[in-house]
Amino acid sequence: EVVKQLVAYARSIEKEKNKNFRFTLTTNGILLNDDIMEFANKEMDNVVLSIDGRKEVHDQMRPSRNGKGSYDVILPKFLKFAESRNQTKYYARGTFTRNNLDFSEDVKHLAELGFEQISVEPVVGLETEPYAIKKEDLPKLYEEYDKLAKYMIERKKAGKACRRFGDFFAGKKGPALLPGPAARYVHRSGDVSRVACERASRLGTTLPDVKKCFPGMGSHFLWVKNGFPIWEVISWR
Repeated sequence: EVVKQLVAYARSIEKEKNKNFRFTLTTNGILLNDDIMEFANKEMDNVVLSIDGRKEVHDQMRPSRNGKGSYDVILPKFLKFAESRNQTKYYARGTFTRNNLDFSEDVKHLAELGFEQISVEPVVGLETEPYAIKKEDLPKLYEEYDKLAKYMIERKKAGKACRRFGDFFAGKKGPALLPGPAARYVHRSGDVSRVACERASRLGTTLPDVKKCFPGMGSHFLWVKNGFPIWEVISWR
């Protein structure tokens, strides 16, 4: 009800303020129902559906209040929600941890369930947490991103729709825009290289094979590993 009231208030002042407010709703699916879906489809420019991938992976990190896994409860709702939005303006949003470093399998799982907009990203947490990703895990992550890129290329060749958004490096991100194996981020900063390198340093690594192109309006960087684009950043000044 609070969300509905906030949206109603924003709509009431849009013309006066000469603004067009766009809203995003994030849900874990537990309380999701037809009424909420109808409201979201009318008012939300985007919705984020929290699901981590395979049942065992999701249930380990996202139990319900009764201690049981939530996967079986939310999956039918999320599939219905995605279809109700014509497979646009949403994404299935998962987080991978040290418990599922083979996260490419979770992206595949979500894609093969029928989700066409997918974001699976690394967990951010204290290093003391058992699920925290460590520096020694990086080779495995590189391998997984390579697998994921190849998988998405094969899906594209087969004519199967799937857009994968995500941040290769742990940390907060801007909005993801580009479909395909690369992820594109828009930063309102003139020094994109600095931003990206800072993110990389948080995991104790450096950016592989940096390529810069399209100078002019801003900066355009594309990071490539083993011939596959894995991260892309655009900055407008």
